[in-house]
Amino acid sequence: MALTKVTKHIVYGSVLVAHYGQDYSNITTSSSSYVQWGEDTVITPQYSDSHLEMVLTGSMFTGTNQNGSNSYGNAKFVVNGSDEYFLRGIVGANQNRQGNHNHQNQHYGENNGRQNFYFQNFGSALYMCHVHAPGSTNAQNCQTFVMADSGHLSIVCHGGFFTVSEIAGEHYNLT
Repeated sequence: MALTKVTKHIVYGSVLVAHYGQDYSNITTSSSSYVQWGEDTVITPQYSDSHLEMVLTGSMFTGTNQNGSNSYGNAKFVVNGSDEYFLRGIVGANQNRQGNHNHQNQHYGENNGRQNFYFQNFGSALYMCHVHAPGSTNAQNCQTFVMADSGHLSIVCHGGFFTVSEIAGEHYNLT
């Protein structure tokens, strides 16, 4: 077998340095203050110029009728105690509605028609993605928080899975 000379080549791109994942337990909250969903995920970057890409997937839905209030379910990422990324109005906004409607349409021979309606349990898929530049090799404590912005709404956070990846290199796509 012949020997092949290895030469130095410059490679452009980025390198996946570390990747962590965590399954979040389902929670239900009606708190108007943020409550933590899942456990802390601590990652220590190996390079000071690395970027941390945080991704959360799951679902959020209303657990109770809103009773005509304008309430929303919200979520946010927190890194080392600092708010990094917000997602507001995931569910809610008076989507649950109940009431009566009376009408009379003599053209079609309808008199005193009545409709009763009641809606509840609206939900949404949840996808959050944020790139954080720590600028150091100090440990980064990544957390996810959720809330119902008023006490009139109960939200259920279901099927959450959180990943954080350290990506190094100059040509990482930051869009």
